[in-house]
This record gives sequence, C-alpha cells and structure tokens, in this order.
Amino acid sequence: MQACDKRYLETIYSNLDQEKFCYFTIEKQIQNYNDPERTLLTIELKCQGFFLQSGELHPIIEFPNIKIPDIQSFTSGEIDYITQRLETERNDILIARYAHILFLRTKNRTYALRALLSYHNIANNYYEQLLAEKKNIYDFTEIIHVYLKLATSIKYKIDETKSYILDWYAKKNHHLFYYLRFLEIILDSSAFKRVDLMGFTERAVDTWQNNRNYQHDERYMEMCIRLAKKEGYDTKIIYRHLAEIKLEMAEKEKDRDESNVILSECLYEASNYYKLAGEKELSEKYLKK
Repeated sequence: MQACDKRYLETIYSNLDQEKFCYFTIEKQIQNYNDPERTLLTIELKCQGFFLQSGELHPIIEFPNIKIPDIQSFTSGEIDYITQRLETERNDILIARYAHILFLRTKNRTYALRALLSYHNIANNYYEQLLAEKKNIYDFTEIIHVYLKLATSIKYKIDETKSYILDWYAKKNHHLFYYLRFLEIILDSSAFKRVDLMGFTERAVDTWQNNRNYQHDERYMEMCIRLAKKEGYDTKIIYRHLAEIKLEMAEKEKDRDESNVILSECLYEASNYYKLAGEKELSEKYLKK
C-alpha cells in the first residue's frame, strides 16, 4: 500500500488536538471517502484506536478475549503502510503512535527509540500547554509514564531517564495532583531502586506541605509512606501527618454528616494512624470518640 499526501490525511491532522479519542470522529468521516483513500484512512483509524493508560498503549475496547483494535491483527500490508508513513511523517503525535505500534508488533528497538524521541517532544509541548491551562495534568503525566516504561523496557539510558523523570517532579508551583502522579509513576517503576530515592521522602513531604490540597492530601501521603518504606525512612512523621489529615476531614464533615458515619470513620482512621506514628495517647483519645 502506498501512502500518499491526499485529503484523507487532513482528516487525521484536524482531529489530533482533541482531548480524547479522535477515533470516533474519524470513524464517522470514513464514509466520505472512496478507495483507495477509504482503505488508507481505515488503517489510520486503527492506529488511533489506542489510548495511553498506566504508561502503555491500550485498545479502546478491551475484554479478556477481545481487543479492538488488536496490534497483532494488523496485516502485513497495513504494517508496510505504517512503516512508510513513519518514514515521511513530521508530526510527533503520529510518529510516536506509528513507531510504538511497530515496536510492539516487531520488537525492533529502532522503533522504540523513534517513539521515545517523539514522546520527549510531545512532553515538552504538553508541558507548555499545561502551564497555559490548555492540557490537563493526567494526560501530560501519561506521556511521561509511557516514556519511562518504554525506555525501561529496552534498557535505554536508564540513569538519564530516571533523572529526566525526577526533573519533571522538581518543577515548582503545581497542583498537588501533579506531584502525586509523579510519585505514583516513580513508585510503580522497576527502574527506581532504593539508592535512587535516598533523601527523596523528606523532599516529597516538603512538597506536600507547600502544595496541600484537601482532595489529594491523603493519597499523596499514602504514596509518601510507600516511598519512605522503599528508602528506609522513618514513617512515623508521615503517619502523624495522615492522622492530622483525617482530623481535618472529620472537622469538615461534623456539621454536614448528620449520621456521624463519616465523622466516626475519620476519627477511627486517625486513631490508627496515630498508633502507627507511636502516639499512643492520641490514638486512644480518638478511638474513644
């Protein structure tokens, strides 16, 4: 199949900036074309039928025995077409997608490297748009996550890659959810060892204190507990913070929780956290309330 710069490609380019799943928009437009453009656009549609989740490409429809689209179902002719498109394309979003699909299908390291370069460029672009509030934190961090997972899978410049991830975490003045996402990514990665995280728990707690957010405080500090255990850092101060967070939640709920169910649960959890913090008197105090 020969790739050609025809009208069908404009359908792809014009839909790339959608926040989610341009797949369905493109699908509706296929009927406007005749072969061979319809066939080529159908292949492009299959390439757009994936989304990033947990640092990996996932099909938009996925059950235990069903994947739509399925990377393994691409025909040799479709793979040839994608390879040709990769050679001529200049858009990093498309390059990353073509190269990532080809890597997963062929396990050829060259394609992974090509995808990494484009993901790197996309991350820089997304970050600028994040600052301008045109992109959201989750989508930006998924780009970072896929970069880390892909680099780790081919053992590409692991030390530099880890520094790259930590540099993103070090950015100042973001929402706590931004830093939470990076902690999740770092802690879920096999690339980060204990030696990489020495001193990081204290830094993470400082970040929390400077960027507190009621909605994400508890989850963030739970990640700090995981981080502390991995580093070998004393967890008591973090459990104390978690107890204080639960007391703050209790204070917010006491006037609107007529049944006292949420209030009681918050106090019970605060008691448990104080116990883990070694604060026996405070643990008993809130257990009795």
